[in-house]
Order: sequence, then C-alpha cells, then structure tokens
Amino acid sequence: MTMNISSLVIAFLFSMLIFSCDQRSNSGENWEVVYRHNSNGETIEGDKQELINAVRRGYPIRIGFGGRRTRDTIKSVEHVTDAHFLTIANGTEVFVQITPIYGQTPNLEMDSLRIKMKHENKWTMLIGTNGERNVLSQSLNSEIQKASTQSKRGATWYAKVPEGLSLVDSKPLWD
Repeated sequence: MTMNISSLVIAFLFSMLIFSCDQRSNSGENWEVVYRHNSNGETIEGDKQELINAVRRGYPIRIGFGGRRTRDTIKSVEHVTDAHFLTIANGTEVFVQITPIYGQTPNLEMDSLRIKMKHENKWTMLIGTNGERNVLSQSLNSEIQKASTQSKRGATWYAKVPEGLSLVDSKPLWD
C-alpha cells in the first residue's frame, strides 16, 4: 500500500514538473496575423489600419514573405522574420526593413531538400504594405554594395498584442 501511494506521489510530482516546463504561452500574447496583402498591395486578410495601430502602440511585429518558382509552382520558400525598423508613411502604408542576413541557397528538389549558406553575400530588404519590395545585397569579399533591386511581393504581417488590449485607432507618433 505504501508503495502505491509513494508511486502516485512521484507520478503526480513528475506530472507537475512536466506541465510547469511547458513553453507554450497561456498569457494570451500569441503572434496573430494582422494584415496580409498580395503583390499589388491589395488586402487578402485582416485590416491595414490595425497593423498601423499595432506599430504605433509599439507591439512587436513580424513579416512573412516568400515565393515560388514560375515554371514549377509547387517548389516554394517561405520566410518569417522580426521587423527591426518600421516606417508608417503618410499614415496609410507600413514599410519594414529586416536585419541583414547571410545569403542562402535552397535546393528545392523534392528528393533532396536542403539549404546551404552562400559564401559571397549578405542582404537586407525593405517591403511595404503596398507590395513594393527593395533588396540590397553586399558582397562579403569587399565592402561594395550591389545594386538594389525593386520588385512587387505579397506579405503577411504579424503582431503580438497583449491579452485584453485592442488595436483601436491610435494617433501619429509625433502627437
């Protein structure tokens, strides 16, 4: 009988330890999609004004983007990164600059998926809610900046909004 009670106590304590180490957040501060647009800046999901309000309130923002091959649309990449420098232009569009990263080359062949680092460059990107994207690369072999490239790209914008707070209209940051 004593063995069964001590076994139950140990099992209970072990269970408590496992549940207390659970890393999932129960605080209601999950990353949520606030806005999603296509390459022309047209809304697919969410509300651009809510994204603007989240930026003005100082909530953490992430951006998701990617692409697929034109000749084989099953082959694709998706990236998500933290927004490190945000701009609200004319109160209507949000632009983000990502921290420079080292280049990478994915091999998207289904039988040998892998990714490797590019040894020759690092890059950063600006992307806006209007679909405008600008990429700037730098050669690692020298300090020479490569020409920046413009293109259009859809993106998904995430915000981490504390539980109980809303994304009500907020004033420009200088008011």
